[in-house]
Amino acid sequence: MKKRLAILLSLSLLGGALTGCTSGSSNEPSEPVQPIPTHLADPTDPQPTHPTHPAAAEPIPLNASGLEADVAILQALYETDPTKNLIFSPVSLNTAIATYGSLLDDETAIANVRDYLGDKNYLAYRYEDESVYRSVNVIWADTGKELLNFDSAPGNPTVKWVDMAAPGATKIKDDFVSEMTEGFIESTPVTFTNETIMDIMNVLYFHDSWFKGDLDEFDDQLVFYNADGSKATLPYMIGRYFSESRYFAGEVSTAMPLRYENGMVFWAILPNEETIDFEGLAKDIPAYLNYENGVDRSESGARLNVYFEMPEFETTYNTGFAGTGVPGLISAPISTAICPYETRNGINQIAKIKVDKEGTTAAAVTEITLETTGIREPEPVEDYYFICDRPFVYLIYDTVNEDIAFMGILNEIE
Repeated sequence: MKKRLAILLSLSLLGGALTGCTSGSSNEPSEPVQPIPTHLADPTDPQPTHPTHPAAAEPIPLNASGLEADVAILQALYETDPTKNLIFSPVSLNTAIATYGSLLDDETAIANVRDYLGDKNYLAYRYEDESVYRSVNVIWADTGKELLNFDSAPGNPTVKWVDMAAPGATKIKDDFVSEMTEGFIESTPVTFTNETIMDIMNVLYFHDSWFKGDLDEFDDQLVFYNADGSKATLPYMIGRYFSESRYFAGEVSTAMPLRYENGMVFWAILPNEETIDFEGLAKDIPAYLNYENGVDRSESGARLNVYFEMPEFETTYNTGFAGTGVPGLISAPISTAICPYETRNGINQIAKIKVDKEGTTAAAVTEITLETTGIREPEPVEDYYFICDRPFVYLIYDTVNEDIAFMGILNEIE
C-alpha cells in the first residue's frame, strides 16, 4: 500500500543533538496500529468525545536555548495568566523537537535546531529505571497518505500507522498515552482530522517516592495565599524537619531541595517578592542546581534547624508553542524523502503533576503535528521555617541527564 522512495539522508548532517535514539524508540520496527473496527468507520456514527484541557491563550514563542529558554517559557506562561497553576516539561518539548530535527534534510534548518537545543543530545538521554522515569518517542502516520515513507529516517523510529480521518483514531493515540503514563494522562490536546498527515510525539513519565520515606503531616491549620488575593486554609501541609541542614538563598528567591528515592530532586523556589523576577530567577536557578549559596547559620551565627512545609497539589496544563521564533525550527518542511506533502505544523504539550506526602507523579506529552558525622560542645541553635504558603516556582531536576524535566508555578490552592 505504501510506496517506498529510495533516497539517502546523510546522518552527518544531523550529528550532535540530532543523533542517537531515546528509550522506547530504539531499534523497534514500524508497526501498524490495531485497525479501527469497521462499524466505527461509518461516517454516520457519532464522533467520540475528546476531552479538552485549559490552554495558554497564545502560542508560546521558542526563541532561546537551555535554561534561558526554560525560564522564558515559564515567564510567558505566567504572563498569560499570573493566577493559574502552571506546569510544562522542557525535556519532553526538546526531545520532540530533536526528533523533528532528525527528519530534516535542509542544512540550515538542521543547524537552527542544533543551535536551539544547544549541546544536549536529547535523543541519547539515559532512562535506566523506566518504572521511575522514562521517555517514549513515536511517530503517528496517516495510512491515507501513501507517499509517506520512513525507510530513510535515521534511528529507525517507531512509527504507528492509523487512519487519522476515521472516528476513533484519536482515541487510539490517547489510549497509548494512557498506557505509557500508567493512566496519569488519559488524553492529549491534539485531535486527528482528515488533514492530519503526521504526529511526532514524545511521552515523558516520572513517578518516585521521597528519599527516606513519606513527608510528615503537620497538624497546623495553615493558610496558602493565592495569587488572586484569595486564601485557602489547609488542614495540614506536608514537610520535613532537616536537622543541621540548610536552605539556599539567591538574588531574588530562596530555595529548598527535596531528594527522591532514585536520585532526582524537587526544588521549591520561593520568590522574595510577590512579583516574580524572572531575570533574577534565571540567575538563581543554576546556582541552586549546583548547590551554591547554602545558608546553614543565622545572622547571629547560630546553627539552623530548617523546617520545610508546602501544600499537596495537582496541576494539569496545556501549552501551545510557536516554533517559528527560531528560523527554520518548525517552519522548515521535513525531508521530502519522508513526507513529500506540503504541510503546516504546530506544537502542543500537555503536562500534569501530583505532589503529596508520598512522592511525585509527573508526565508530559509533546506533539508536533503536521497537517496538509565527633563530640562537640553544644552550640546555639535557631529554627528556620521554609514555608511555601504563597505562590512559588518548582522544578524537578534530572541529575543523570543534568536537565530540568518539569517546571511550574503553584499560584493557587482551590
